[in-house]
Amino acid sequence: MAQVTGTVSSTTDVFSAVREMAIEFRFMPGAKINETELAEELGVSRTPVREALNRLVTEDLIDFRKNYGFFCRTLDLEDVLHLAEAYKTFHLSILPIVFARAGKAEVEALLASTQQMAAHGNDMPPCEMARADQAFLHDITMLTKNPVMVQINGSISARIRFLRKVMLEGYVCKRAYFRNQQSVLELILAGDEVEATKVFADYLTIDASEAEKALARGLGRIYLKAAH
Repeated sequence: MAQVTGTVSSTTDVFSAVREMAIEFRFMPGAKINETELAEELGVSRTPVREALNRLVTEDLIDFRKNYGFFCRTLDLEDVLHLAEAYKTFHLSILPIVFARAGKAEVEALLASTQQMAAHGNDMPPCEMARADQAFLHDITMLTKNPVMVQINGSISARIRFLRKVMLEGYVCKRAYFRNQQSVLELILAGDEVEATKVFADYLTIDASEAEKALARGLGRIYLKAAH
């Protein structure tokens, strides 16, 4: 069972806490979630826990099986490859809309933020890099001015964050990673959609070999924590 520090005090807090557990696989992949134990750990009744789990089912972060209850989503290579494909395909599909709708000032503001990240990237731990990765894709998606696309991005990014975090641990020069973000934004400002698509595709690509290695490391970490 996942471990938390302290207790939570509101329905929103419960949802946020349980969502973070699901994203980070603090529940064992494929394991049944004990609502009573989880409620006790969070210091709340089962009602807000059940509400949180139901909401997370709609985000595909938790599985529900009729007559059996709630389960942590699985984490196997097929799942990871499907998610990686959806992650890349979706974000590449929004790029033409970004070119059509993004304002210059908006892109310049994102570029300034990314430049600051690049300047300090080597000091950033993988968990923060994964969040920065999510934030960058959220900001790019916001440039479409389409709230449904923003919602889709949030779902995909949350489901892939654990894998991305494990992958980012292998980056020796983290500044170069953030410079890739910077290049995408500079090309948007320059109006070069063809080159921006190439750079963005490289940024988003997770090949099968890379995914398999990250999955093995991630599963090893999950089961090692469970053993302790």
